[in-house]
Amino acid sequence: MSGGDHMSTEHPVMAGVSSEPQGSDDPPRPTMASSGALAGGRKPRQMTDLTPHMPTLLQFWDRGMKNSRQECKSMIKEVSQITKLPEETVKNWIKNYRANKRKKQMEASGEGGEPEKKQKVTKKKTTPYLRFLSHHLKGKSGKPDFKAAGVEYRRTQTANPDLFTQFVKEAEETPTVSLQDLGTTDKQREAKRMFRTVSDTMTDIQTCGWEGFAVVYDPNTSSFRACGTAKGVDYLNNNRAIPVKFASAIAGHTCVERKVDPETLRKKVREMMNKKWNAAGGKRAFSYAALTNRKVTVEGIPVGVTLKNPCGLGPGHLKIILEHRDDIVVKCE
Repeated sequence: MSGGDHMSTEHPVMAGVSSEPQGSDDPPRPTMASSGALAGGRKPRQMTDLTPHMPTLLQFWDRGMKNSRQECKSMIKEVSQITKLPEETVKNWIKNYRANKRKKQMEASGEGGEPEKKQKVTKKKTTPYLRFLSHHLKGKSGKPDFKAAGVEYRRTQTANPDLFTQFVKEAEETPTVSLQDLGTTDKQREAKRMFRTVSDTMTDIQTCGWEGFAVVYDPNTSSFRACGTAKGVDYLNNNRAIPVKFASAIAGHTCVERKVDPETLRKKVREMMNKKWNAAGGKRAFSYAALTNRKVTVEGIPVGVTLKNPCGLGPGHLKIILEHRDDIVVKCE
């Protein structure tokens, strides 16, 4: 998605931001912990009911407030001013709501069960303090929590040497993890994190007076991602075939898109757009003529793709749209 100075498509470059209702399920009621003393150094949690603020939170979610990165900071600040909630509370709501939507999607697709344990790259050897934090800060993330953890860690060193020795042993036995050590799923996760870093770096490049863009291709999903400075994004928008041609070249000039029947893809795109159109208040089928005449707005279409009647789209663009279905928002004028 495009930020103030730069743009990046953050999901496998294939379509983007769902405003579809989650069936009859009510939105989650996220809560946030605050500080207060308990025996043993632990703190009680004061639950914040966000129900009165859900209309505002969901409105900004549909506008693209889906993470706490640079491109969403202005919206988070605006929500905080409107609702009088701390920005940290808004950020926690985003995280919880996103996780809740992902869980429902997995349950609907039959992919439930125990979540896979994530493995991260560790460039440096861990320390007893970090092992202590991993035990002490479960479910906590505020600055007061970290401050209290530091006090408790120093107390543990003298008051409970056996426990402190356990953290020292854990630190010594915890191995470092390189990119080569990661499994396929974790490598995918790490690649997405690195792409976000590249996207953020584009802002700094533009600040220094340079312009450019980056296009990356993921052979595991046959999808591409793109990000860039303002002029870099304009160039990609005016040369929409570049990312698709690059992906085809990396795939060995054998478009994976051809493996799927184009008519099947077109049917799926039509069904998806009809559902989003109906959810936005439209009747019957989505009108591509209304889109052409600017009587309806569609947001979340990735760089390199122009939405039009599926019969006029090739398999490549159809797959891109379907893979970004969660980011696409239809708004009636």
